[in-house]
Amino acid sequence: MHLDSVSVTEADANAKKEVHAGTVLGYAGVSGSIASGGKAPHLHLEIATVLDAYGHGESVRTNPARFVALIQKASDDFAQWKGNYYANFEISRAEGDFQIKYTIRILSIDDISIIEKINNEDNNIQDIFIESVSADKIVFKSKSDKNLEYIVSKIKGAYYLMGSTIYLLNPPNDKYLLKK
Repeated sequence: MHLDSVSVTEADANAKKEVHAGTVLGYAGVSGSIASGGKAPHLHLEIATVLDAYGHGESVRTNPARFVALIQKASDDFAQWKGNYYANFEISRAEGDFQIKYTIRILSIDDISIIEKINNEDNNIQDIFIESVSADKIVFKSKSDKNLEYIVSKIKGAYYLMGSTIYLLNPPNDKYLLKK
């Protein structure tokens, strides 16, 4: 890289400091052998890897294009899940019958809501985040309740509401049909 200055240092990396979208890594400049060429500031991006997990071995430079492709695939996997999902089912337990409705809204990675309605009592599931996403399922967890788990799964073209929270409502039933 031809930088004027570096904002994220090797010490930051060793301390496992996280960087996020928008984090300034450095400021573009003209340095090294390029400086005498009089060219405009620019950036070369490459990823250097080592041969083992302990940081030992020969450094191998890798074209970052394959990593960009992986990020794009993850973005594509998420895009297919955007939308509203509805489940409506009844369960019978020893303590009575229950009418259960779920509304799941996935607007963006950071804008997700799950509303559970049991016999007309609303429960807005708090602190939901996406734990994982793939072509066939998206998994939601709660930051405030580690026992909550919801999965929206696509099986043979149909969507299902699944996960440990759903299973515990009415074992052995582990999935309920969703309308999208």
